[in-house]
Amino acid sequence: YGYGVRKGLATCRGKYLGWGWGDLQIKPEMFYKVFRALKDGNLDIAKIRRIKRFDGFSRKMQSFVFNNLFRLCFGVDFEDVNGCPKIMTRRFYSTAQLTADDWFIDSQIALHAKDTGAKWVELPTVFYNRQSGLSNYNMSLGLEFLSNIARYKLERIMRWLSSGK
Repeated sequence: YGYGVRKGLATCRGKYLGWGWGDLQIKPEMFYKVFRALKDGNLDIAKIRRIKRFDGFSRKMQSFVFNNLFRLCFGVDFEDVNGCPKIMTRRFYSTAQLTADDWFIDSQIALHAKDTGAKWVELPTVFYNRQSGLSNYNMSLGLEFLSNIARYKLERIMRWLSSGK
């Protein structure tokens, strides 16, 4: 997922860039609303926050645990780290130095927003039932998230210790 997002973003040439999912779980007009919020608010990044979800108890619980654990570990105010669409300015993207090849790319963006004091917004939306196709989310991805959180937290601690602060 992250590799595909990074490669797609690297080909973008505009002042604003981003991505979203094509499974119609988010109404298409949300892309426009997210873009308008970004541009009209002179923000660095705008995205959605899923406030009502129709994707099953297990998936909702996994997302709840991940988002809260992520906020606890890193102090990031995003309520829905993985919410998409995400649209950002070229300037924000060019300083983000995204490296994740997996789902942690969303977390890297949230961490970059926090670290740089970026101006951002999360627009509330409904997350509808998937009309076709299958979700790629499974328990191994949940473990991957936990592993990434631990690794990134350890890297941040090591950088802080080596900085002598």
